Amino acid sequence: MNQKGYALPLVLIVLALLFTVAAALLGQIRNQLDANQNYRNYEICILVVENAFAEAEAELNADFDYRGTGVLKSEDNGGRYSIEVVPVSGQERSVRVTAEVKNYKKVFQGTGRMDENTRKISGMSYYMEK
Repeated sequence: MNQKGYALPLVLIVLALLFTVAAALLGQIRNQLDANQNYRNYEICILVVENAFAEAEAELNADFDYRGTGVLKSEDNGGRYSIEVVPVSGQERSVRVTAEVKNYKKVFQGTGRMDENTRKISGMSYYMEK
C-alpha cells in the first residue's frame, strides 16, 4: 500500500499523455480522410470532364451546329457538367466544359476540327482553364 499518495498523480499524468497522443492521432487520421475525399472528388471531376467532351464530340458529329447543354446536367457519379460550344470557323468549334463535384469545380477549354473527308470530328484537344 502506498502511503505517500504518488500513485494517483502518476496515473493521471499517464492518462493525460495517452489522451494527448490519441487526440493527435485522430487529428492526423481526419486530415488524411479529408485529403482522400478531395482527391476522390478531383478524380471524379476529371472523369466528368472526359465524359462531357465525349458527349460534345458525339453531338457535334451528329449536328455540327450543336451549341451545348445550356444548363448543368447531373451524372450518376454525383458530378454535374455543362457544355458550351461556340463556332470559331466553318470547320472548327470551341468547346468549354464546366464540371462540378461537391465543392470541387474545374473548367476546361477545347477545340474540335472537322475532317473535310469524313465530315466528322476525329478528336478534340482540351486543357484546364482554371
